[in-house]
Amino acid sequence: VTAYAGLARLYDSLSDCSRSAELFPAIGVGLSYLLRPQAGIILRADITQGKDDNQAFYLTLKNPF
Repeated sequence: VTAYAGLARLYDSLSDCSRSAELFPAIGVGLSYLLRPQAGIILRADITQGKDDNQAFYLTLKNPF
């Protein structure tokens, strides 16, 4: 189980950097399962909640190398 949080800011110039409307926080949680130990293949599912009811679900199948 993995928990994470992030914060991003979008702006056109440095003078716009102080506007809170351009601040985008997010939190999420993920589960990892070692699908094939011999090959190091991992199945991972993550769900993230962001600002203004933005949500995402990621399902990845990968080898770390």
